[in-house]
Amino acid sequence: MSKLFQKTLLLLIAVVMSAGLLAPIVASSTVFAAACVDDKGKAADSGILGLPYWWRGLCSGTPGDTSVVLESPVDTWKIVLNVTEAAMIIAGYAATGYVIWGGFKYMTSDGDEGRLTSAKKIITNSLIGLGIVLASVAMVNFVAGLI
Repeated sequence: MSKLFQKTLLLLIAVVMSAGLLAPIVASSTVFAAACVDDKGKAADSGILGLPYWWRGLCSGTPGDTSVVLESPVDTWKIVLNVTEAAMIIAGYAATGYVIWGGFKYMTSDGDEGRLTSAKKIITNSLIGLGIVLASVAMVNFVAGLI
């Protein structure tokens, strides 16, 4: 593994662990977000491109209410899971973009064996990444449903 990847991974682990340690400090504080519940009483779960809002699952349920109250340390983990799911959805969009890019390279290779191999490798790796992302999103949604 490269040094940059190792440092990034360690930073990510430190951030996730510190979120758990800071949960009692953040608990029972009120923050405000865009309308948690629309005028018809329907929860606003996701925004642009299907990305979940960070406050998903923390709304009071009152129409037009914009307050989000963190009542327990578990609520902090809901935020972490929502942000993690958003990051994985973005990774899924990136993997889909790489499949398209690999297909474009494949179509424009003009039979050159080196370019064909490169395009096939891009498509294969991006499909593997897309499968990992889809499985990860399913796991995060499962864990979020348990909390």
